[in-house]
Amino acid sequence: TSRDAVIEAMKEYDRLGRAAFLAEHGFGEGLSYFIVWQGKRYDSKAAFIRALHCEGGNVSTSWVNLGMLLKSGIF
Repeated sequence: TSRDAVIEAMKEYDRLGRAAFLAEHGFGEGLSYFIVWQGKRYDSKAAFIRALHCEGGNVSTSWVNLGMLLKSGIF
C-alpha cells in the first residue's frame, strides 16, 4: 500500500475520532503496535488495513518504506 493511502486513512481517523473510526471499519482497539506520525498515535492494523481497502488490497511496501514509525506500547 502507498504512503498516501495510509495518510488518508489517518486523516479519516482524525476526522472521525478513534472510537468511531474503529467501529466504522470493524476493528477493536490496538493492543501492541501503533503508528506514530506528526506527534499522534494511530492503531496500526486499522489504519493499514483501511489503506489497503482504498487501494484494492495491494500489499507492496513496509512501514520503513512508508517513512513512518511503528511503535509498541499502550495507546
